Amino acid sequence: MFWQRVNGKATKEVAADLGISLKTAEVHRARVLDKMRVNGLAELVGASRHIGLMLRLGAL
Repeated sequence: MFWQRVNGKATKEVAADLGISLKTAEVHRARVLDKMRVNGLAELVGASRHIGLMLRLGAL
């Protein structure tokens, strides 16, 4: 769910890809945003860039 959203897929597309209901996908999306402590897709993309950088540097 995380990487699909970061890569620009709509929640409806993610739900179809995963074979889950739209409501379930919306709940997962909300939980991802909450756990990442971000308020929307733009912040999620920024956080994912930070995570990717940290992974490349071996910090995580």
